[in-house]
Amino acid sequence: MVITGAGTGVVGGVFLRTVNVSLALDAGDVFERCELKLSLGASGQFDDGLQFSINGTRLLNFDQRHWSGMPEFQGGGRFDSDLNGFWTPWSAEGTPQLEIANNSIKLMILTTSGIREDALLFMDTTVVDWVLSSSFSYDCEAGFALEFGNQNGGGGPGSISAFLQVEAYVNPCLDPVDFDFDGFLNAVDACPNAFGVAALNGCPWPVYVGNNFKSSVVSNSIESVKEEYLCSRSAAGYFNIAYHSGANPEPIVGDYLIYNNKYSFPHSYVFGTTGFAYVTLRDFDKIIELRKSNGEIVALYNCP
Repeated sequence: MVITGAGTGVVGGVFLRTVNVSLALDAGDVFERCELKLSLGASGQFDDGLQFSINGTRLLNFDQRHWSGMPEFQGGGRFDSDLNGFWTPWSAEGTPQLEIANNSIKLMILTTSGIREDALLFMDTTVVDWVLSSSFSYDCEAGFALEFGNQNGGGGPGSISAFLQVEAYVNPCLDPVDFDFDGFLNAVDACPNAFGVAALNGCPWPVYVGNNFKSSVVSNSIESVKEEYLCSRSAAGYFNIAYHSGANPEPIVGDYLIYNNKYSFPHSYVFGTTGFAYVTLRDFDKIIELRKSNGEIVALYNCP
């Protein structure tokens, strides 16, 4: 919202604008807060005070009478940044900015020391018509009516040139679905289809598995001492990467194996769905026995 005006104004050189503020959220978005910022900087100014109301309740009101007699605004004072003898808000001295949040109103101005400070803290609060509320709130979701403008307590024409900005802080909606039920929502799960672990951002543990295997119709039919061939291979070309459903890097009985983390557990790991397959684990010097139909590890054997 842009507020501009100069001259005698409707009433004593005072210029006011009213705007209805509201916020529409997308489904699932979480509202955090909203803040109001009125820029009165290099391209704006006011003469010689400010007023601010929400839903008809005055929250801020001051004019020249509240600051002209205070040393901080006089020649050499902290807000006389151009050292011209006194603070002149009508020339945008100190590039003032009004910052408004729930229970907080600050008029931040550049000082002679080069930092910005709240000028309202240094004004004379005993002068009539002073208003500065320290207990108020507004609801951007429900909406509210905001009135803002200048005040003119020094006589003569008044003016204001300002830009009001409403800043809303919203957490965007996340896909509430957790397809693989691993506790990581699809939107933040690096492997949304396969049950995974926190250490891998929702992906399952990788494991190198031999690409040669033996088959059996019945379980526990392997004699590991006779499987020197399966266990003797070490070159990279004899292994493929797979993934298992366990909580730790080394798979155990009861875990499931998949060859691509785009699949869900359980899933058939090798060709055929009848019987069992025996394959080696490169990094653990073991043979695992898999149920072909669903990739379940039903037994582990140490290599000879």
